[in-house]
Amino acid sequence: MRYFLIALFALGISVTLALVWSEMASGERPILDDRESAQAEDVAASDPLYTSKSAPAVPSADFGESSYEPTVVPDCRFSVVEKQDVPSQREGVVMVIGTEVGADTKVSADRLVTVTTPTGVRRFRRLKEGDAIVAGQLLGLLDDRIARSDALVKAARVTASRSELASIERTLAEAIERYKVLQRLAVSRSSSQQEVREGALTVDRYREDQQVKKAMVKVAELEQQQAETQLSMCEFRATIPGVVKSIYKKAGEGVKPLESVFQIHHYTRLRIDGLVEAECLRQLHKGQKAVVEAASAQGADVTFRDHLQPVTGVAVSQRRGQTLILSASEDGTVRVYDRVRAVQRMVLWHPGQVRCIAASPACAREHVCVTGGEDGALRVWDLDSSPREPRVVVRNKENARINCVAFSPDGSYFASGGEDREICLWETATGKLRYRFPSAHRAGITSVQFTPNAELVSASHDNTLRVWKLHENQAELGTTLDHRLGNVAWPGVSADGKYALLDQGRTLRLLRLEDRIKEEKEKI
Repeated sequence: MRYFLIALFALGISVTLALVWSEMASGERPILDDRESAQAEDVAASDPLYTSKSAPAVPSADFGESSYEPTVVPDCRFSVVEKQDVPSQREGVVMVIGTEVGADTKVSADRLVTVTTPTGVRRFRRLKEGDAIVAGQLLGLLDDRIARSDALVKAARVTASRSELASIERTLAEAIERYKVLQRLAVSRSSSQQEVREGALTVDRYREDQQVKKAMVKVAELEQQQAETQLSMCEFRATIPGVVKSIYKKAGEGVKPLESVFQIHHYTRLRIDGLVEAECLRQLHKGQKAVVEAASAQGADVTFRDHLQPVTGVAVSQRRGQTLILSASEDGTVRVYDRVRAVQRMVLWHPGQVRCIAASPACAREHVCVTGGEDGALRVWDLDSSPREPRVVVRNKENARINCVAFSPDGSYFASGGEDREICLWETATGKLRYRFPSAHRAGITSVQFTPNAELVSASHDNTLRVWKLHENQAELGTTLDHRLGNVAWPGVSADGKYALLDQGRTLRLLRLEDRIKEEKEKI
């Protein structure tokens, strides 16, 4: 019997330990007694740390109401279906790159080109890449002086040939009339048969001359057409409408036959090549609308290369019309740059690696920044001067590495989180610890972000996202979002505090925080 009681007692202890361990693993809060429940109710009913009125106004995030999620195709390659390389049809020298305009058309002086020809002065507007054109529009000219002179000579030959034909036709008509007179006189024996035969021979000769002159006119017209074709081959014209993508030649440069001078792109039809994830195949169907994202790299406006070790954090400070860029690094420095002048303003030296940084908002009373270090120290620096030492230095309990810092919307407080799994709220002016968050997370904290609604959103390596209600003397856990993979150390929160991003593998879920908090209250 004694052994039975001992075994029963041991079994009870093991069950109790198992229940406690399951509560710790699941992250559930322990059940409070009456006194603790009353204290929690007092905290919930106390005044918030700050109000939305004291926080600066931020635009409300409007993601729209959509009944479906459109398929997004990233890293797409765009190619033009209809494009044309406009070649030179003959060898020569480029005289002008431009399109001809009328005398009444206003053209800026830097784009106006005039060309003197035997027929007069021609005005051109110089083309540049990006100009829109229509099909058949004149884009440029080769030196056409020889071709134009040849065309004028051929046109004169056509005129002369036609004149000769008209003259021979009048002569033929006169010969026919004389032949008819000789025939009438031969009937009355007033004219001999020899004169009649001579008259007939003259008519036949003039008819042959008429045929020759007609052939000469035909030849002259064909030669004129050929000369005009040669003249038109000195012009550059596109057969499709579009935009001038490239211009390969300049005025004065030589070209060979069939050498490209322009490239025209018609953007009405584009070909898009992209890949989607395998899980999206069931959602795709013919005629479906999709969002495509171009795979294009954009160069930086300014590049700063002063750090000797990897950069661990950046922040932007806007104050009195100036913008400062702050960068923290493992080399133990924080470098402050002037965004407009692209120069380094100051260097904030630290005794060790700097892991994170935050700058006070524009509406804050003081222009400061706070840094978190590998040594577990938080340092507040004055940005209106060039300090050699921080204004305030505070440390967490275990000197554990600080991973993240953030300012409240009005800059009166800042929060910190680190490898000690604690979130601390500090007063900016004095560096005094306001309070610690109760049982913040079960692993190192990676990000903290304030919202205008006296809330703070924290993320951790325990793969949770938590929303805290901030009161004057204590923080209250509002809701916990589970099932993160934790690959994103700093998940985003909208400026108005209404939405948050939850990373789950290759997908990002946009969650409305108010809805999740209501769900948690309904469960309670």
